[in-house]
Amino acid sequence: MADGSDAIRTATGNRWHDDITFVRCVYHWRKNLVAHLLPDLVKLTGHEKASKSVENHVLHAMAKAAFGSVDAWTPFSDEAEMLPRMSLTRAWIATFEDGILAQLHDVPER
Repeated sequence: MADGSDAIRTATGNRWHDDITFVRCVYHWRKNLVAHLLPDLVKLTGHEKASKSVENHVLHAMAKAAFGSVDAWTPFSDEAEMLPRMSLTRAWIATFEDGILAQLHDVPER
């Protein structure tokens, strides 16, 4: 398990070749998603980053829970479609969603 660093992926691949499954750290995925989402919510709501309107926005709550299961990720991803097409969040989702879904499908339900 790692934070997604290319250096870590390369090093583990060089050491164990195809004998490993590379798993991204959910903590870092969540942290990075929220970091991309907050500026989008500031623009969407017209409020400051630390405002209750941003912190209590449905997308913020959904993002924090999105990595628990496919059943949590899918509604978040669908709801994020409300953001402008060029938003940071939608770009982040487009980049990582395939890996997230693949990993969530391999994780037993909690």
